[in-house]
Amino acid sequence: MLSRIVPGAEAVILTWNDAVELDLKPNRLTFDLKVDAGRRLVNATKIVLPSLRVGGIEFTNLDAFIARDYEIETTVLGAAFLKRLKVAHATDDDIFMLAKN
Repeated sequence: MLSRIVPGAEAVILTWNDAVELDLKPNRLTFDLKVDAGRRLVNATKIVLPSLRVGGIEFTNLDAFIARDYEIETTVLGAAFLKRLKVAHATDDDIFMLAKN
């Protein structure tokens, strides 16, 4: 899953295709919410991800959203993801993250 960290976004927002890959069946969901994806609002539906692994860090029971098809190009890791980190540091080549206990 290709994703990007967007500090201005309010939540983790999955693309439609990533939701399909995770077998979340987005075609059965109702997209009745507007979610801030950092630069614009997108139509979405709220879910709870049982688990999400980013690098060596795994999060469980993470509040997230699925964007309607074609609303976003890559999965967004926003504030809900960042709040679960103890430390995040970026260099020109890498991002280092440490999860809270």
